[in-house]
Amino acid sequence: MIEPTILTPSEKVVEAKLDERIQAIEASLNADAISFVGDIVHGVDNAFRDQVEGMARNEKRKDKLTVILETGGGSIEVVERIVKTLRHHYNYIDLLCQITQCLQEQY
Repeated sequence: MIEPTILTPSEKVVEAKLDERIQAIEASLNADAISFVGDIVHGVDNAFRDQVEGMARNEKRKDKLTVILETGGGSIEVVERIVKTLRHHYNYIDLLCQITQCLQEQY
């Protein structure tokens, strides 16, 4: 389980601005929205599940979810669990993705 973080005053301001932006995206796209920045590693799926299940309990929730993702990649097994959770709670899912690291193939 991810421990709650105590935010500094400046971090609280940043969080409030991020919340405003997410709410604007939700209104614009007529969807619930969630964002994630980081690698897709063990434990991230639990954080996604907890957040999405909390959103799903909201009586004003939408049938569509927009996921804003910036990642360098990670574990396909974790991605599969995240997708399963998202599909369980939402009929439609839009993904806005910024890949921050390119994968290189060696020949």
